[in-house]
Amino acid sequence: MVLEDAGGFAPSALLRPDVLAGAGISGTPVVMMPRGNTLLMADSNNEEGLRHMVEIVWNLVSEKRPLSGFSYVADGDGWRHFPSRDEETVEDLRQFNTQWLAKIYDNQKAEIEAVQQKSLNEDNFELMEIDWLFALPVSVTLVENKERVFTACPWGKDSELLLPESDYVFFVDFEGEDEDGCIVAWEEVRRAFGRLMTPVGLNPERYYVTESPEDEELKRVKTEFD
Repeated sequence: MVLEDAGGFAPSALLRPDVLAGAGISGTPVVMMPRGNTLLMADSNNEEGLRHMVEIVWNLVSEKRPLSGFSYVADGDGWRHFPSRDEETVEDLRQFNTQWLAKIYDNQKAEIEAVQQKSLNEDNFELMEIDWLFALPVSVTLVENKERVFTACPWGKDSELLLPESDYVFFVDFEGEDEDGCIVAWEEVRRAFGRLMTPVGLNPERYYVTESPEDEELKRVKTEFD
């Protein structure tokens, strides 16, 4: 189902229960809002419908000023991203969400760097007092493995970093003691090293870190990535 509104208010239709009820979707509606005048819906169990929705959104987000490339499902009184890491769906939809997230993080990194430079040029001491703002915003890398796409980011030693929330984290030893480094799934990173990670309130979120885990800790949580 595609709903268009020339006035740019198509996504606001989600506030009306009758829109979802009248969409003719028997299962869980998955919605995408690639621009202000377009709302798309498909059944989460309809693989053909989900793939067709992704095809449409690919074209729309390539135009100027896209709104969002994420897909959502209803969650209580609100909405959440779909799929989560443990939910299954067609790979086309998962990959599109992953690639869009990487794009958003790239844009966010550029914005942080611009604020850093502007505050230095203008001697903005108020901004300079925000410790995390002058940490290095880490890039997100797209990794293709067995026809699936994941996000990953590096966590190096002895650096103040702003880590993006990625599927995997590469722990890099810049001193060369372990040339291969170590890769750990994000859920395990948060469980094992959350004490070192401070969320800073960005959207999408980044985590301020000033130190890296000890080598012995990393050996216990290293992920088999095959």
